[in-house]
Amino acid sequence: MLTVSFLRDLNPAQQDAVRAVNGPVMIIAGAGSGKTRVLTYRIAHLISCGVPPSSILALTFTNKAAQEMKQRIGVLAGDTARDLWMGTFHSMFARILRRESTHLGYTPSYSIYDSDDSLGAVKRSMERLRIATQQYHPTAIRSRISFCKNQMITPSAAQERSKDIFDEQAARVYSEYIRLLKSSNAMDFDDLLVKPIELFEAHPEILGKYQHRFTFLLVDEFQDTNRAQYKVMQLLGEKYRNICVVGDDAQSIYSFRGADVRNILDFTKDYPNCQSFKLEQNYRSTKSIIGVADALIQNNTNRLQKQVLFRKISAHFDGQLSGRVIALWGLAFKPNTDDMREAPSRTLMEALWAAGASVRAYDPVAMEETGRLYPKQAGLVLCTSGDETLEGADALAICTEWQEFRSPDFDTLKARLKTPVIFDGRNLYDPEYLRGLGLTYYAIGRGERLPV
Repeated sequence: MLTVSFLRDLNPAQQDAVRAVNGPVMIIAGAGSGKTRVLTYRIAHLISCGVPPSSILALTFTNKAAQEMKQRIGVLAGDTARDLWMGTFHSMFARILRRESTHLGYTPSYSIYDSDDSLGAVKRSMERLRIATQQYHPTAIRSRISFCKNQMITPSAAQERSKDIFDEQAARVYSEYIRLLKSSNAMDFDDLLVKPIELFEAHPEILGKYQHRFTFLLVDEFQDTNRAQYKVMQLLGEKYRNICVVGDDAQSIYSFRGADVRNILDFTKDYPNCQSFKLEQNYRSTKSIIGVADALIQNNTNRLQKQVLFRKISAHFDGQLSGRVIALWGLAFKPNTDDMREAPSRTLMEALWAAGASVRAYDPVAMEETGRLYPKQAGLVLCTSGDETLEGADALAICTEWQEFRSPDFDTLKARLKTPVIFDGRNLYDPEYLRGLGLTYYAIGRGERLPV
């Protein structure tokens, strides 16, 4: 089980979401609420509870996100994390199809067509059907085929739903396109979602094998899943129903790619006994930004109820830091405004000053761009580059008002700091990850009194 010190890295709502192990779970994670941290800790928690990593299937939307999460989980849970099945929907189900493709009439060495290959197959299909590419653009027909696949609409169903001549011709090409790919021992990108559904529905024994293997399923960015992704997830999770989805209906922006926000809106209807958790504490934005965004979201007619909360950070240091030099990584100014009352970096700087530290603050991007700096106070030295700021500093305090900023190179920090101590004012990093690198790490912002 996770230790108390491990759980202290999470706020109460995050802890509850991590501890809920069995049964369906939906985590509504507002922007900047620590979604990635909760997913990471939840998987580490499952492993610490005795769940074999190879029994966990975690589905993300980018390979980069999966790789970063897997590295963090490795720090938390050890080398066993390498046995996790973690990656994008397409990459994970491509692995399954390589093993089971013969059941669908493909060889294990089947080709996966990229967008150019797929477009070429559409053009050849149109040529076979004597449909002029000058009259019906192949790209438009390819988009229609992709939409139908992601919505699990067959060629015959597409033909029946036709409303005009374009729909009819697209349905004809769709049917021929499928035949062409099959005869070429090839699948396109959409098939990596559709073919597993065909496989599992046609071969219950294969479905049962993977249901038994993957006893826990986790899906990131659930609001951006399409119907095919939701269907294959339901099939795999039907036996044990240990399905955890994480997302935010207010951040659904990929409907043009086939994403269906109904997946997240209707999850509790499909799983009436699911546990729901809301991560409403925003650690990323200022109060004014949160207020404006929340006011706009309130106008959405179909949405899940939640409130995005602003948390002004507070930092208190026990004892004195007299004579110690603390480098501040983050924006020492706020562009286009003189109102610094809510700026987290100012709160952190003031706490350091109060403890007697000499603070060096700089903007790692370009401080000269706006010229609007914090009012100069005793002990504050404004620098424009990382080298002079880090040289001779005892510790580093990380605090930025903005989501996009240049993240420190922690290996460099260890070499440059007198003592490798990190104070994280926005809770941007996984504590166990940094501690694993040999850094003394304090996540602040929740009112704790920090040791000197």
